[in-house]
Amino acid sequence: MTGSGGSDPKWMRAEEYVLELLVTRDRAFENHFVSSDGHGEFMPRMRSAIAGQSSRGHGADIFAVDHEDHLWIIEVSLGTPRGAARFKGGGRPVKGADYNLQMSEEWRAYAVDLFLNESDATQRIQALLNLPNHANRSAALARFTWMLDRHRKAIIVPAGTHFDTTGTDIDFLTEVYTHRFPTWFLSGAG
Repeated sequence: MTGSGGSDPKWMRAEEYVLELLVTRDRAFENHFVSSDGHGEFMPRMRSAIAGQSSRGHGADIFAVDHEDHLWIIEVSLGTPRGAARFKGGGRPVKGADYNLQMSEEWRAYAVDLFLNESDATQRIQALLNLPNHANRSAALARFTWMLDRHRKAIIVPAGTHFDTTGTDIDFLTEVYTHRFPTWFLSGAG
């Protein structure tokens, strides 16, 4: 997970919660691009989603594929409470991404490299792309790479959280999605 939680179990539960919602619920995540009906655009329900972090807990939180075959790179953050609001920024510069901020184009390339260097990357890509287990590594990687060139990106934060997009190529209106997380995620309880 992103943010100050690191490997804190609360953060891992939030990531798992989002992973499940991505594939089971329509209209779970809404962006800030308000249409004539007064609502933002909703993230499409995903056909599949997998945890994307490396075994050391670094990299993208989630890779997902929607029903139109778009690959998504998704970060989940509970933000940081500050007074009556929650905030999330681009984070600290990341050494492996040439000191660019999390979710910048350079950071996403770094996160993908971390993922692809994992010993189970082929199996995870096969699961993400619904490929048979016997699909060869080069075919799985070729499909993933093709989709990666056209990927979409998103940040998921609790409703009401301010996200500072400075230093990233994230569009606040269309790529920052909110969700009403259960209060126990945000309260610091268990």
